[in-house]
Parts: sequence; structure tokens; C-alpha cells
Amino acid sequence: MYARIVTMHVKPDKLDEAVDVYRNSIIPAAREERGYKGKLLFVNSADGKAISITMWSTEEDRIAGETGEYLQAQFAKVEDMFSDEPSIEHFDVSVGMNRLPDRG
Repeated sequence: MYARIVTMHVKPDKLDEAVDVYRNSIIPAAREERGYKGKLLFVNSADGKAISITMWSTEEDRIAGETGEYLQAQFAKVEDMFSDEPSIEHFDVSVGMNRLPDRG
């Protein structure tokens, strides 16, 4: 499995809105992508730092999501909420959980 990790800083007054867009628009869009395996969002409410982790079946699926329209379309949904440019990193998933808790 392969992961894309996006680190971003969200404007403090936009944090709740960004989480809502992530939950109600970005996750459903990801579910439509080939090879999508799961998505997590971590948020530090104190400083607006957020980390999104998306997991993919194959490296090709992860790459396809970045080179096609998918990733840019998701950034466009929240880019006005960022206080700076997001950074993107890639990882191989070496150990994973069988089931992640569902918080909505």
C-alpha cells in the first residue's frame, strides 16, 4: 500500500469549514478514485496545522490521482482556507491497521 501525506496550515477562522469540506466533499470524491484505500485527517486546533493521509493500493493509483485532475480539484475546494502552500510527501505503508475508528 502507498500513502500521500499532505501537510497544510489552515486559517484559524476557517478550520471548522475545512474539516466539513473534507468530510462531506473530499472523502466522497476520493472513494470514486481507482485504488483508494482510506483517508485520515489530523488537525491541531491550536495552530491550524492539518495533515491528510490518503492510502492507495498501488503506487500507480497514487500517482494517477496526482497527475490527473483529482488532487487539484480537491485542493481547489479548500485553497482559500490555507494560510500557506501545502506540502506533499509520499510513503510506502509498512504496517497498517485492519480497521480505523469512524468519527463521521
